[in-house]
Amino acid sequence: MNLSIIKLNSVNSTNIYASQYAENNKHLLKESISLFYASEQLNGKGLGTNKWESNPEENITFSILFDLAQLHTKEFFFINKFFSISILEFVKSIISNKNNLKIKWPNDIYFENKKIAGILIENRIEGNYFKYSIAGAGININQERFSIDIPNPISITNITSLKYDIEVLINNYSSYFQKWYEIFLTRNYKLLDDIFFENLYLLNQPSKFIVNNIVIEGIIKGVRQNGMLIMDDKNGMTKLYDFKQIKYCI
Repeated sequence: MNLSIIKLNSVNSTNIYASQYAENNKHLLKESISLFYASEQLNGKGLGTNKWESNPEENITFSILFDLAQLHTKEFFFINKFFSISILEFVKSIISNKNNLKIKWPNDIYFENKKIAGILIENRIEGNYFKYSIAGAGININQERFSIDIPNPISITNITSLKYDIEVLINNYSSYFQKWYEIFLTRNYKLLDDIFFENLYLLNQPSKFIVNNIVIEGIIKGVRQNGMLIMDDKNGMTKLYDFKQIKYCI
């Protein structure tokens, strides 16, 4: 399937732009993939009420609009898995210390204990099936300083001390997306699970978390197919957490 890259100068949110584009071009969704990236994003969206900070021209902020080939709603977290893996593999292609990069449940890419990329996926549903998806991401590339209000950010430049051409990187990333999108379309869920869990942040490591404003100890054991986090508490009891029910102590 063809992938078109569309550059936007300045938008409030690439996800919002992609959503409006989808509503006006429904007949094209099964024929092509559209990647919208912005030189400047004025009001970048994160999960829930979170916002994404990005200096103009310094980072990659984009959204990809793609067909979901009649994916059942029960399988929704595989969208998150393949998209997260595509971002992870792309960033690993740039930096040398690849083992320090991990997928942090539910929607971030971390380098050691710092956030290098954030993900926001929004889906359109008809009945029990998805119609299409808008997968948005912000990847910190050249930005060296961040607002004190942004928790634990890091950029590729912070790691490598090098500067990068954003347009070149966008084109490079598109090939990683196409690779993992095609794997996703074949429903090779075992491969997606293997790569996802191999790179899951804090998997099987005793760690501290915040639940209901209380610090708890636990060990991440995995993620269910519905996206819920599986954790063993300090007493060995297995518990499940949905998005926003638990926070990491970092």
